[in-house]
Amino acid sequence: RMESQTRLAALGPGIAAATSFALSDVFSKVVLNAGSDVLTLSTFRSVFSLVVLWIWLQLRPPAVPHTPRQRWISLGVGVLFAGIVFGLFKAIQLVEVSVSVLTYFIYPLFTGIVGAWIGIDRLGWRGAIAAVVAFLGLALIVGAHPGTIALGGLSFAFGAAILRTAVLLITRAALQ
Repeated sequence: RMESQTRLAALGPGIAAATSFALSDVFSKVVLNAGSDVLTLSTFRSVFSLVVLWIWLQLRPPAVPHTPRQRWISLGVGVLFAGIVFGLFKAIQLVEVSVSVLTYFIYPLFTGIVGAWIGIDRLGWRGAIAAVVAFLGLALIVGAHPGTIALGGLSFAFGAAILRTAVLLITRAALQ
């Protein structure tokens, strides 16, 4: 019984993040359909996220400070994240949003392959097939039409996907 409670408590951050993300997207659509502008919505989402994060931090025991190595790794991951945001926005500027997003969302496949290659994760044939099917499903959902595509836009989205893969693997390997 105690072990199952510990496992459930370990899932808390993931459940809180998924719930917050889902509610944020649903409420965003409601607010935009009601006539709000993007700046107001973006400001509200940011403030709401900060409040949720502050509440979460109040409920948890104090964090253990990072070592100097972990601090430098975290700063490097932050720089990579800035590259992800820049690359994705630049891709959206150059090609259709659906094509940009579809290209960027190849990162789970990259993460699985590179993670297995360097020994962080295992990737069996079932996982590989699931990743490919999920990617194809995403292509159907976003309705990507690869008509006249600017290679620069694809390059930025592809680069953002590579950076995202690096962030996920570095975080997993070095910041457990």
